[in-house]
Amino acid sequence: MYTITKISEIIESHIYDIKIPLSMKEEIINNYKLEPHGQVKEYWINNVKIISNNDGFLFDYFIDENSEIDHDLNILIEKYKKVESQSFNFYDSDIEEEYELYQKKNKEYLVQMKIYEKYLVLELSSENLSEIKNNIL
Repeated sequence: MYTITKISEIIESHIYDIKIPLSMKEEIINNYKLEPHGQVKEYWINNVKIISNNDGFLFDYFIDENSEIDHDLNILIEKYKKVESQSFNFYDSDIEEEYELYQKKNKEYLVQMKIYEKYLVLELSSENLSEIKNNIL
């Protein structure tokens, strides 16, 4: 599985900023025909990502394989394996984020725009890297 995250600024060869200005929100929604999916709370405990949304809790275990920056396209490319994890009770997490989610899924890839208080993040995910590379803004 691959996820591409749009980089707003490359600071140094391996230092980058993925925060896109909120002023781009409507352009991204219109370009990808994104639909609102409500508020999401995302937790990370080691390599387990826990999503809390209107559907309940989802637990997924991520095995990182590779990550690289494509300087020509200004994108971060992450390759990983995702395995559904058994649910468990937790009190503390390594990371906790809350955002408004817009997304669109077609047969080839999933586009997600995560809107935080002062910025947004754009991600495209698929099994087919070339498909999502061809569709990034």
